[in-house]
Amino acid sequence: MLIFTKAEGRFKEISDKYIKKSEVARVSLPIEYKGQLYREIQFNKVFLGSVRQTVNGYIYVTEDGQKVEDERDIKELSYLAYQFEVLFDDVFSGGIPKAVTEEKQLKREEKDFEKMLVALDALKAEGLEKTEKLRDAFLRLTYLKRENNKALKELIDKVNSLSNENIVFSKKILDEIMPYYRGALLKNFEKIKLIAKTKDEIDDVRSALNKKRKSLRFRISGTELMDCLNRLDYGIDYFKKVLTVYEPVLDMSDKEYIKYLDSMDRKNVEEKLSKLR
Repeated sequence: MLIFTKAEGRFKEISDKYIKKSEVARVSLPIEYKGQLYREIQFNKVFLGSVRQTVNGYIYVTEDGQKVEDERDIKELSYLAYQFEVLFDDVFSGGIPKAVTEEKQLKREEKDFEKMLVALDALKAEGLEKTEKLRDAFLRLTYLKRENNKALKELIDKVNSLSNENIVFSKKILDEIMPYYRGALLKNFEKIKLIAKTKDEIDDVRSALNKKRKSLRFRISGTELMDCLNRLDYGIDYFKKVLTVYEPVLDMSDKEYIKYLDSMDRKNVEEKLSKLR
């Protein structure tokens, strides 16, 4: 659903006091806090007539269009508005539905993993010793992605059950959704930890596959194996990217990971607060 619409009426009147050139003001659906209704107003950049997702500034207003000035109230409203957008907004770039992997893609990945296993077997037959953790990852990763999809779809179903044009977001709704949200995050973390187990093998495997590819380069036969080796190289690239992106959390427990993500949420909220007007 769309959480933000163009500011009109009383919300346009207050936003006009703070809007800058080449911006448009968008107002959120209502947020309940301490028994009262509030709105977040975002000032989005406009380029060549198109509204960008880049947000240049924020203000928070009461339901009757009065600007909120209390710093503690603004901080709590900013946090609630952030979670509202992440969980409910279809347009938000980091939104939940975008994390679901389509079944068609999963089937393609399964076929790729089968070829990677053929390449691993060929390298092991020529003396490469450490391949077990990579093999286990290739065998289990698609299953874990499907499990992650299930958790994400449960979260989406929960969000959809609460979504309607009259929704008023609140901490109560956030608390109701959070177990589903954290469940999906931990399913994804399970994938990350599986890939992390391969970090001591992938460099040796890549070195061996590069030597094997070099020996096959000018041979007419072996093209099928070359394709498998290329897929394995691609798989190692993907694993390396995951290890780089998630390096700060690779050795964390589930509990530590959730705390880390909570701290990232607070950091994102602090960034919003730095753009207050």
